[in-house]
Amino acid sequence: GIEELYSVTEMIARAGMIPTSEVLSSEMVQPTERDRERFQLGPDELVYRIERIRLAGDVPVVYCIDKIPSHYIKNEEQFTSSTSLFDALEKELGRRVTHAVTHIEPRIDPKIAEQLHTDQPLLALRQTHYDELDRSVLFSANYFRADKFDFHVIRKRV
Repeated sequence: GIEELYSVTEMIARAGMIPTSEVLSSEMVQPTERDRERFQLGPDELVYRIERIRLAGDVPVVYCIDKIPSHYIKNEEQFTSSTSLFDALEKELGRRVTHAVTHIEPRIDPKIAEQLHTDQPLLALRQTHYDELDRSVLFSANYFRADKFDFHVIRKRV
């Protein structure tokens, strides 16, 4: 179930696999207009963008594009060496990700599918993550191999 929020690292570990990451790129970039709104950035602020492939054992299963406001980045190495960005944010900033607004959509992206060694459609989770003070601290676009992940939600009638 995806009603409980935990990192991709923990998701892979809960499936009984060993989570690892391959960093493809990490850099400070100009924010999009949507990034400026999402993070409430000033005119000269940048975002730290990191692209990674997440592996379960030797198998690439998730392609991640993450963005963090640059003013939260004190030590970039903390974010490229850590498997979990949730853990890195907590260690680096003392900020705990407590909730996220998530949009789930099917996606066909040949470039990402090639990186994940699949010809299957992908499940994209686009998430804005918030800390305990309801500040957006992380945006993630995670592309999951649909042949390796099955998401469900428990819904209750109220």
